[in-house]
Amino acid sequence: MIHKKSDDYQYADTVIQLFTKAPLKGKIKTRLEPVLSQDEIVALVKNLIVDRVNQVVGNAFCPLNVWAALDAKHEFFLGLQRQYPIEIFSQEGIDLGERMHYAVRRGLNQYQKVILLGGDCVSVDLDYLHQAIAALDHHPVVLGPAEDGGYVLLGTRVDYKAMFVDVEWGSDQVLKQTIEKLQQQNIEYCLLDTRWDLDRPEDLARLQRDSANINFFE
Repeated sequence: MIHKKSDDYQYADTVIQLFTKAPLKGKIKTRLEPVLSQDEIVALVKNLIVDRVNQVVGNAFCPLNVWAALDAKHEFFLGLQRQYPIEIFSQEGIDLGERMHYAVRRGLNQYQKVILLGGDCVSVDLDYLHQAIAALDHHPVVLGPAEDGGYVLLGTRVDYKAMFVDVEWGSDQVLKQTIEKLQQQNIEYCLLDTRWDLDRPEDLARLQRDSANINFFE
């Protein structure tokens, strides 16, 4: 593995925290099973993670940490860590809000800015990440809205626990409730353009259209 120094990155003061799950058959992206086999889903998830890590770290964009659910010591993650200068952490907390806040708090201990990004947010490219990081120069929080009512990205330079508490995770109210939390405390935020994430069988056509040069299923 080639170790990068902090000043090797374009945004050395920012960390991307990639939230994902270990590639275990029958435990991930089960809503895609009518279209893909469990083996194809595992291959898809692995390739999406590798593509993201290579995009961010391989291009010396900014440091990246993988925050894994199910099994942070899965051989896939260990192999990824041998190949790239990344850190792997286990998600800690009862619900998604607790897990994200825990990661944010850890990230802000070392970096000025933290970007939370889902492993399935394939519509987020480097330009979008650049917009998020730049927005944090002027706002303490930035949100990338998702078409389903959640968000594909949350960036912050403040440890504000309330925006992760009492949110209906997995519902179409996530973005709305998060914004309400911020407004209640007069915390400024920036909204980026709305993007989509890979969740349903119909999203696979989008993936293949937008990533025509990449085969994510091998």
